[in-house]
Amino acid sequence: MSAAAPLRFSTALAVFILVVLAGTAGRAMAETITVDGQTYEDAEMAEVGQEGVWYKVGAEEYVVLPWSQLSQFQVANVKSRFAESLDHLRHQAIWVKGTVFDKNSDGVIVQATLDLDAGEAKVADSGLPQYRNGGAIARGMVLIKDLKDNAIRQSGDPVEGIFYQEGTYTYEVAGFNLVREIPKCSSAPPEWASVREWTNREGNKLTAKVIAVKEGKCLFQKADGGTFPYEIAKLTDEDQELVAQFEKRAAAIPVF
Repeated sequence: MSAAAPLRFSTALAVFILVVLAGTAGRAMAETITVDGQTYEDAEMAEVGQEGVWYKVGAEEYVVLPWSQLSQFQVANVKSRFAESLDHLRHQAIWVKGTVFDKNSDGVIVQATLDLDAGEAKVADSGLPQYRNGGAIARGMVLIKDLKDNAIRQSGDPVEGIFYQEGTYTYEVAGFNLVREIPKCSSAPPEWASVREWTNREGNKLTAKVIAVKEGKCLFQKADGGTFPYEIAKLTDEDQELVAQFEKRAAAIPVF
């Protein structure tokens, strides 16, 4: 055998491994997990939520593996597969899927498809994930103040996507003498949740988003995914206020 033969074999093997890895990237992989003392084989990551990672373990059966119990391999998998969902989760976004119920000068009233009047307890006991794409699944009605889909013009038109709650809205259902407090949402993430330009007291600027705050420092994440800590006191007063909003309103989930 020539010296070139082992080299060709090694190269072919490396190419084969890369092809296999490329074929499995982004796909759910079956795992064996243990939750509350019970072992599940062929479990597949399905969604992320405040409590942890939702795994599908049967046709309509799911369990939640708490964040604190994830292995390094599982953390890497979550980071790879659910990067966008983690942002939505951290920013406490909501997932709205429903139809237009009404329109007024304040926005569009959407009736969620899952109108679960049975109560939160029954919803929680359903065993199904309570999140979609990292957003808590909306129930009942919501107001979307700046819905950008120009195709939505009349009652019954479908609405689906991630939105960000800004507060509540008092809605009077015409003809029914019914007043309800419903979530008031925007399609745009809050400023404290966005990639933006931050300025320090010396006038220097950096472009990033905050993903965590701890012990007088914030953790910035750049567009390429790299992270670095920064002392909050070095930022301008305006930017420090945005960091304070993040600390107050962002969900406490593990930093990836």
